[in-house]
Amino acid sequence: MDNSNVEIDSMLRKKILDTLDNQSAINIQVNFWLNEMMKYHGVNYSAYRIIRLLRRYPDGIEPSVIADKLAIIRQTATNMVDDLQKKYLVKRIPHPVDRRRVIVKLTQDGIELANKLVEEMASVQNNVLSQFTKEEMEKYLDIRTKIIKYTEDEIKKRYAEEG
Repeated sequence: MDNSNVEIDSMLRKKILDTLDNQSAINIQVNFWLNEMMKYHGVNYSAYRIIRLLRRYPDGIEPSVIADKLAIIRQTATNMVDDLQKKYLVKRIPHPVDRRRVIVKLTQDGIELANKLVEEMASVQNNVLSQFTKEEMEKYLDIRTKIIKYTEDEIKKRYAEEG
């Protein structure tokens, strides 16, 4: 085998591993810009995630469900709901069965903001995606799916052997 190919493969492998290690850095950078966009509407990206989630549940959901669906700590969800309630974007209503529990629901202002934010986010995402060819998007999704699957398989294999 030609040594130059080994070196290229090694360099490519390092770049790929660096990219995988930096996925959270990419998310941080994208979230920074999404936060900048949300600032114009008086919320941050984390609040947007809650607003978008509540938009899908017009009758509201419990704070614990918000935390579970967004994979955040329950106390964080509670604090974020508190902030949104202070802005009159959500309200807490008594649970219909258990008075110790509450349901979080968008207010009319919250619904209007949710609709505006979802529309704006869709526009931004469509403009970003329009920069890529169909082949690039398909390749990205294929590679992403394989990385997730192979990582899952490898972790399960390692811990199944130890377990």
